[in-house]
Amino acid sequence: MVRSAGPQSAADWARALVEASAPAHAAIAASQRRAVAWALKDLCYAAWSSEPQRAAKAADALRALSQRAHAASAQDAEIEALADWTAGIACVTRGHLADAVAAFDRAHDAFALLGHADHAAATQVPRIMALSLLGQYDEAIACADRAQRAFVALGDRHAAAKVSLNLGSMFVHRGDYAQAVRHSRQAAVLFARVGDHERSIGADINMANALTSLGDFDEALRVFARAEMRAAA
Repeated sequence: MVRSAGPQSAADWARALVEASAPAHAAIAASQRRAVAWALKDLCYAAWSSEPQRAAKAADALRALSQRAHAASAQDAEIEALADWTAGIACVTRGHLADAVAAFDRAHDAFALLGHADHAAATQVPRIMALSLLGQYDEAIACADRAQRAFVALGDRHAAAKVSLNLGSMFVHRGDYAQAVRHSRQAAVLFARVGDHERSIGADINMANALTSLGDFDEALRVFARAEMRAAA
């Protein structure tokens, strides 16, 4: 059991709160709660794919931390928004997809009200997945398009590229290969501009696959050859 914040960092606190059988939230100084909340969010995201149960524990710890606040300040409201964000992740891991969408929406609205457009946009990325898993592809595509445009406006080209790649994949599932080509090409360019060459090559491969489905074999072969050359380099 954690006894004192002492010299611990926010990341140390996050790990302790997730691993402790009786989390001592009361021992966290009010001035440190925001940093611990963000560390819990980061831990939740880091564990999401590999350790979903740990991600859910991080979300639960963040919710417990938020319940010590009463939204009386911007910091408390931000912690509450983070709790909703990670609650959405936990709901996805548990298969409660409609609840996940609602949690992401609450987080988005809270961050928007606080003036944090970047965080508001980021909450919508996992919402895209939840909507897709629900089979609500039209809304998932609309959500992705809004998020992509928001990231571009904010100058976050890496996040915009990830959403473009997701859009490309969704259009493949819908059989709209022309749109899949367009978004995969956009993702490849954006990833290259931010130096993420591995994902840029992956986007090129997705684009070539979509071109193949369109019957544009010459262009598909050209893109495949370019991806091979880039991967070798």
